[in-house]
Amino acid sequence: MVYAKTVANMEVDTMTITTTDLPEALQKLFLEIGQTHQSLTVMHEGHPIVVISSAIPKKPRPAFGFMQGTGEILDDLIDPVEQPWDVLQ
Repeated sequence: MVYAKTVANMEVDTMTITTTDLPEALQKLFLEIGQTHQSLTVMHEGHPIVVISSAIPKKPRPAFGFMQGTGEILDDLIDPVEQPWDVLQ
């Protein structure tokens, strides 16, 4: 199925096929690309000919709280340190 779509004021021809029309190995590879949001570059004789990327947008990472639960408090942060600091001597 071929249809035209406008991208940045340019008309681009795009082909669409279903995964059932592809070999099983490509189906698995494309599903992995969709889940991991990585891109795949297909090479021919050492030159890139196609770049395949996920059509599903990646969820943005939150600006605050994304590291919540990753730290660990090992000691009391409020009580004074028992050992004197070298800078005070």
